Amino acid sequence: ALFYIDYSDLQISSAPPAPLITAIVANAAKATSKGVELQLAAALTENLSAELGYGYNKPSFGKGSVDSGLDRFCVAGLCNNNVEGKILTRTSQHTLSASATWSNNLVGDWNYFLRTDVRYQSKQYTRSNNLQWIPGRTLVNARLGFTRGDSLEISFWAKNLFDKKFPSVAIAQPQFNDELVLFVTNTATGERRTFGLTAKYNF
Repeated sequence: ALFYIDYSDLQISSAPPAPLITAIVANAAKATSKGVELQLAAALTENLSAELGYGYNKPSFGKGSVDSGLDRFCVAGLCNNNVEGKILTRTSQHTLSASATWSNNLVGDWNYFLRTDVRYQSKQYTRSNNLQWIPGRTLVNARLGFTRGDSLEISFWAKNLFDKKFPSVAIAQPQFNDELVLFVTNTATGERRTFGLTAKYNF
């Protein structure tokens, strides 16, 4: 699949009307996104199936896009608030996913399956001027399930199987101290290894 998306009135930080001084969110930016998505699914054997997917996406701010919220960050001429051509925040340009599922009969009308999937996503910018970002990450999930006909499924699952530590958000904020400007990074971590049990019944 090939796609092209044209955004108008995109929400972005903007200068407020006087006498207010706090930045406001306004529908004041433009952006375009173009990319490709590829997916392949195959039955390798009677019991083993696999899927592979890749996505490329490059959403960038359009002409005349200005992020007034950067004015506090771009002190001492470190940068400016013109974000034209910059990549949108919280988006990965590359994603890659792969999965494999083994299924077989257990006993009677009971079947079982074992599935594992791996997902990679490239770095994401956390500010619209693309000077801050969180690194890419690869996470592995797994699921062991038991089914009875088309009505009942019981599965044990694990997310982030190898308990990878990664930041989900990281933003450096300026801290002023006399004439010295320091930047302190505030972060939030992503979900650590999680186990669960799910039961579904279709009526």
